[in-house]
Formats: sequence, C-alpha cells, structure tokens
Amino acid sequence: MLPAYTLDGIRQMLSEAFRTRYASNSTPRVRMVGALFAPAGASITKAEILPRLDDFHHRSGNNIDFFCAGYGAYWPPGWVPDEKAVATTTDSFGNETKWKYSSKFFNDLLNEMKKEAKNWKYSGEVDLLLLNALSESEDEVRLDFTTCVTLAISRLKADKVIGTVPELFEQIFSYAEEAPDLARAERFSDKSGVSVGRTWLVDLVTSHLPLKTGTLWTKGHHYAIVDLT
Repeated sequence: MLPAYTLDGIRQMLSEAFRTRYASNSTPRVRMVGALFAPAGASITKAEILPRLDDFHHRSGNNIDFFCAGYGAYWPPGWVPDEKAVATTTDSFGNETKWKYSSKFFNDLLNEMKKEAKNWKYSGEVDLLLLNALSESEDEVRLDFTTCVTLAISRLKADKVIGTVPELFEQIFSYAEEAPDLARAERFSDKSGVSVGRTWLVDLVTSHLPLKTGTLWTKGHHYAIVDLT
C-alpha cells in the first residue's frame, strides 16, 4: 500500500520498484498494480479499509502495490492544509508510519486519472482499478489503461459478488503471490471469472431457475477487462 498524489509520482515509485523490489525475468518487465480510490470519509473506507491498512500493507508485500489516492505520510507541517491523520502502519522492524489523507490530493489524482482513462466513470464511493505497469526502460514506466479491471466495491457488495473488502483484497493478493512476475490484469480477470463462475453455475443448475442466467451476467461483468482509453 503506497501513497499517491499524482500519476507522475506513481510512475516514479514504480520505476524505483522495478529497480529494487520487483524481481523479473520477463521482457518487457510487467507488473499488475492497483489504483485505489477510497475517500477517507466513505463508510466502506472507515469500516473495512483503514482499520486493516497495516494488514493489507504487509499482506501485499512486494507482490503487488496498491497506490492509495490522496494518502501520504511524512508531510512537512503546513504543507497540506486539509490533511487529516487516518491510520498507522509498521514495517518489519516495528517502525511506524502515520498515514494522512488530503481530499485535495485525492481529487487532483482523480482528475488526472480521468484524463488518461477517459472511459472510466468513478462511482463516487470506493473504486479499485487493476492495471498493468510496464517498465520499458530503466527510468520509464508506462501504465496500460487498455486492459483494466474496474472494481466499484459498493456495487460488488450490492450484487453479492463479495462479502467484504478484505475478502476481495485477499483474492487479489493471493493471485499476485502465486507468481508476481506473471500477474496480469487480464489473467486475473479470466481466473476470477472462471473461479466464481463455477459457483454460479452450480447455483444455476441446482436452483432449476433459468432466469438466474441474468444474475450470472450481473456478477460476472464486474471482472471484465475494459479499455479505458
């Protein structure tokens, strides 16, 4: 879980990660990452994300990075007028990082993202975009908005695709953990659709209700790959 204020800042952190944290034998070097838009005041954020931020931080490790829009740490006093303290994480040595949140930084990154991902419609609640980052040279990283999975978490819950945010995050962390170097947004889409689809098919067959095919589509489309450009 990493702070995010600007797209350039995300690309810079990814460049550093490809140099120091992402082991890779692929060419070009690719890593699936997440862009998390979770306003600090949203009910899902307060109930399910901020209280578990330290857990998520350690669980994701170097397998996958979520860039958290509007969040940061170590801000100089007075540098961010609208900052508010929201959570604390620890590293493997027990050192604490006190996370803060800025609504302005959140909105700034949101507007930047919408300019590059023109087909993405922010839900207004908590959204997670999964996309591929490509390290095309030592100092250049490109974010691929042509193959994305867009997860509007309140809608996932409403459609009973997931029960909780930690359940969704663990699904993603587990996928990335299997082979971080091979993790791709499109492969996650395929695997998630097949995995959950088996359960839906069993429900369909055992219920003897043909109309439930509509429910299959309602649930399955959440994991679809979309071109946001």
